[in-house]
Amino acid sequence: MEQSIEDQVIDSVFSGENILLTGASGCGKTTIENSMKLLLESDTVCLGSTGLAALLNGGMTSHKALSMPFGIPLEEDYNAFWSTASKTTKTLFGPKSPVTRIFFDEVGMTTSYQMHWMDFALKKLYRTDKPFGGLQVCLFGDVSQLEPVVKAQERPFIMNSFGGVNFFETQAFVDGNFKIYNLKEVKRQDNQEMIKHLNNIRVYGYNFNLKESLDYFNDQCLGKPFEDSNFMVTTNARCDEINKQKFAQLNTKIYKFKATRKGQMKETPAPEMLELREGCRVIILKNHPDKLYVNGSVGTVHKINKFGVEVLLENGKVVDLATTTWENYSYDINSEGKLYKKKVGSYSQIPLRQNWANTIHKNQGVSCDSANIDLGKRVFASGMTYVALSRVRTIEGIRLLRPLNKFDVIENKAVLDFYKKHQLI
Repeated sequence: MEQSIEDQVIDSVFSGENILLTGASGCGKTTIENSMKLLLESDTVCLGSTGLAALLNGGMTSHKALSMPFGIPLEEDYNAFWSTASKTTKTLFGPKSPVTRIFFDEVGMTTSYQMHWMDFALKKLYRTDKPFGGLQVCLFGDVSQLEPVVKAQERPFIMNSFGGVNFFETQAFVDGNFKIYNLKEVKRQDNQEMIKHLNNIRVYGYNFNLKESLDYFNDQCLGKPFEDSNFMVTTNARCDEINKQKFAQLNTKIYKFKATRKGQMKETPAPEMLELREGCRVIILKNHPDKLYVNGSVGTVHKINKFGVEVLLENGKVVDLATTTWENYSYDINSEGKLYKKKVGSYSQIPLRQNWANTIHKNQGVSCDSANIDLGKRVFASGMTYVALSRVRTIEGIRLLRPLNKFDVIENKAVLDFYKKHQLI
């Protein structure tokens, strides 16, 4: 019997190979990653490209763990590494450290210079020329989703210095000899026609004529009865405008809930001042331990009291939400030379945000039952249209506010070339 790709991934990781686990939205990358983390936590450091990715991953940012400068590292940053590297960095990584492996989450948003710095720093810390200091590196993420954010004026320098803006364009990635696994079975949606057209948009119409896929969504999703909520938009400004307008139209009492931040906690996973009222549309920002709701569940505030909030979900269930806590962790080595995680900060708030509208960026990693997709006059980033469409579980749940056109699918040539090179399409 042929081994499943999930089992192949696990075998590769446990045999010490460097891997990249990629695949379309909703294929189960996070599930596989989480199943391995529990078994490998004694010698594995979990990193994220952003603060939120690290928080959700239960790990640290690559910047903090590896004393990575913010922005593009310059020659003086490389030269001053030993004098500027933090105690945490020097404790975690080195010849005497128990760490043998790095799990890196949401790698698709990682720039080439961040990947280059990780390779450089680990070589320095382990005093070796082996790729990534000889550590095993396991990367998780979809390179077809939202691309790394770089300033237009910096792009030529990055291209010239690092070979491109994406992590997979670096010499470090080539030298790492990563075994690439591409998950193909989509679990978020079950409509095979929808999945076919989503995958075609994901690869910019490489599979077949892009117009067929745009026509499919236009035919199925335009002109549907208007629902005055669940807007998915391209900018924070538009999101805030819709939420403020809809909130002001309610005539129920306003309740305010202030978040509590302690210790080392830069991230704001929920609003610092959460304003709610009965009838307010909301999105839940954290999974329930017993799966009564998940990160991304949406509904309407039913009742509010000093202890918390009752939310009527779209599936008809009423759930109670009270203040919850997100914990920020760092890693350290104890007196016995063993790796452990320690809590260094926390953020407490009711895990809700007003949600007549949300941005496509903030919806990355979220599944939803329905959405009014408003792409505005134009999209401005590769992968944006695909991310918006692929969040929704069914074709019936998507309502387009304007027709899709070819300019809504911005081709990332580097990603397409990467797929072709490694026969991922």
